[in-house]
Amino acid sequence: MVSAPGASATGRASQGARPVRNHYALSGLLRCGHCGTPMVITGGSSSSYYVCGAVKKRQTCPNRKSLREDTARARIFDALEQRFTSPAAIGFLRQAIVDELKRLSSSANAEVRERQERLARTEERRLLSLRSGSVQ
Repeated sequence: MVSAPGASATGRASQGARPVRNHYALSGLLRCGHCGTPMVITGGSSSSYYVCGAVKKRQTCPNRKSLREDTARARIFDALEQRFTSPAAIGFLRQAIVDELKRLSSSANAEVRERQERLARTEERRLLSLRSGSVQ
């Protein structure tokens, strides 16, 4: 992790300093196919590359392959776009939205009923106290 001047070890910036933002969309998401260690960014002469973190830090993984960041990002985002814009995915999302709206509506209706019942009990107690002459 690269820290900005004034940033603490916890990643929180001290007063007046701005936190450093990672501009790699896949950071923290890619893992080495051989050992499972998170892939890390390393700089090349003209591009950034993902490499196995175990290779970069401890040389303990036999996977010496690297993947260009721009190539990985383009391929993964294209695959995600194809998957999430398919008719099946859109149908699934529509149904999930309908189900959630039904759940929220049911919950809201139950809350309204509960509050109406509380109000009716309160009004009944108020009426009883008025009839008995002891207004509270």
